[in-house]
Amino acid sequence: MPGGSDPDSLVNGLTFRLASNILLEGGTLLLGHRWIPDGIMEHLAFQALDSHWSKLKRAPSEQTKADVPILNLIAWPDGLPSADRNAQKMIREGVLEVRQILPPEIPPDRLDADPVKALTSDLGQFARIRALTAMRREMVRHTDARICLGGGVGKATRRLPGVIEEALFTCMAGKPLYLSGALGGAAKVMADALLQRRMSGEARDLFFTPPPVVGLFAAWTAKSPIAPEEGPSTEEGWNALERLQSFSPKQLGQQAGLTEEEYVQLLTSTDVQRVLGLAITGVVRLRMGIARNGPAISVT
Repeated sequence: MPGGSDPDSLVNGLTFRLASNILLEGGTLLLGHRWIPDGIMEHLAFQALDSHWSKLKRAPSEQTKADVPILNLIAWPDGLPSADRNAQKMIREGVLEVRQILPPEIPPDRLDADPVKALTSDLGQFARIRALTAMRREMVRHTDARICLGGGVGKATRRLPGVIEEALFTCMAGKPLYLSGALGGAAKVMADALLQRRMSGEARDLFFTPPPVVGLFAAWTAKSPIAPEEGPSTEEGWNALERLQSFSPKQLGQQAGLTEEEYVQLLTSTDVQRVLGLAITGVVRLRMGIARNGPAISVT
């Protein structure tokens, strides 16, 4: 990182440049957070509009069924950006599509319609966790490749940090995961885990569900069991750390169009440009045998 630079600005700038290039190449971006006025998604939408992406003649993606440059999935109780004029303009122009993902197996009439009040109850908190997991599964279903850089530790009410949950679902689906520790964060913790490096107790804790949330799952899934990989991660039960470590760099490299040596470089390099170069190399190699328009790529 350049001396004296602001980390948030650097990461946002890097994300914007990478995402812009994907859009300019005719790819689709899949974003899993709500529209924020003057946020990075808004700037990317204007970039897509300015680059005349919507004028390109291409068939809808086989998986996304969306002929848009930006597909935005949001988890309940986040709502559609109906009050934002710029968001509505992008939707009308065919640049943006927004889909809300509801918590599975929880009837909407049991949840408070007010997004703020909805999260004040135990059921509301549990529903939010389930909606986030469902959203991330849906993201993986639509995504051709995922690039993971950085990543926060998540909130106290999390099941798993979002980047870890998304990366795990990507691996389990056999899809390309470009994981790098270059920017630290949750992605660095996963890179260390894959390389079987010693981790601090704090880093190891990222792979496990906090006890209060384990209690939420116990209370609300007693009558409606869910798949282990969507439930809490615990030492005794389904274990996210063990599941991630069941994938070797060689296997992940094969899924990503890279050799084992290249994938280890991806995990360990501190040169972000080198990391992105490896990711694009893998995508291009894989795309050589895929008869579809530009790949849908999620940048986390």
